[in-house]
Amino acid sequence: MPEVPAPTIGDFLAQLEAVPWFSNLGRPTPPDAGVARLSAWEQWPGPEEPGIGQLSFRQQELYDRIMAEAGQQRAELTALWEAIHAAVFRRAKSRIPYDPNQDAWHGPTTAVWQAAWTAGLVGLCLRTGRPVPPELREQWSWYVRGYWPSGYASLGPNGRLGPLLVY
Repeated sequence: MPEVPAPTIGDFLAQLEAVPWFSNLGRPTPPDAGVARLSAWEQWPGPEEPGIGQLSFRQQELYDRIMAEAGQQRAELTALWEAIHAAVFRRAKSRIPYDPNQDAWHGPTTAVWQAAWTAGLVGLCLRTGRPVPPELREQWSWYVRGYWPSGYASLGPNGRLGPLLVY
């Protein structure tokens, strides 16, 4: 079977406008989805939960790696990052009770920030020709379906990640 080509960065930027940001929060997922589920904002354990924090740490590591290797592309990648964040915020923040005056312990505010980070990382990977890591692809696939992949349900021995925790 031939490999499906990765979308261009232009295709990806256009897709940001069509993503049904957070439109399926609390709705069922397929039984074989392989995720742990949240059914309300209040069930989100917060940013200090190890499995939740791990998603952010891993995304930060990827961002740092991409930018450290950017060389002369750094300014271009920074501009792309900011454009992606602006597009996500423009479309996503009005879909949920996002509050710019809240901090990382407010689930809806964190959801929008994580959506922007996830989209930003996908965009940077596409622009630099770097493969999108499988875990980032999985996270992005949940946003594209209207959910929030809020972190990992658990962090086991040796740093083994549990299933995504999806709202």
